[in-house]
Amino acid sequence: MIKIILIEIILIMSTIAQTNEVFEAYLQELTLEFDIEQIQADSANLLKAIILDVREKDEFEVSRLKNAIWIGYDDFDLSRVDSISHEQEIIVYCSVGYRSSKIGVELKKFGFKNVKNLYGGIFMWANQGRPLYNDSTETAEIHAYNKKWGRFLINSNLIKVYDK
Repeated sequence: MIKIILIEIILIMSTIAQTNEVFEAYLQELTLEFDIEQIQADSANLLKAIILDVREKDEFEVSRLKNAIWIGYDDFDLSRVDSISHEQEIIVYCSVGYRSSKIGVELKKFGFKNVKNLYGGIFMWANQGRPLYNDSTETAEIHAYNKKWGRFLINSNLIKVYDK
């Protein structure tokens, strides 16, 4: 019995390691694809920066980074950022960084000078055990986007939520 449990643990750890490698390779490719500074979670000055969530509204409503402002992706409209100074540090994020990189590049085109993308998005943030919020309440729930992308959420304390 102990032998079976040890084999299962080894298989799980191997799967997690492979998942991490695939995720990291994807993120490295992403950083080359877009002309936007990538910022690691532990380097982000979240107290001074404006944090913009570019995921869809249903993703945002499940959980978000503390004090994040929803601006959306599919229906993104510049009027949602009208009140933000073009000099202000802005950190954009989405699930893994693709959508936020695209919106970040757009923000730079429109004159925002200090735009950064949160490396690995909310998925990496959550995998590192950093806090997620639903309004002002901390939560373990995270919108996993879909099953394909949800496999990159490897923190066992997370509760994956998919569209109904």
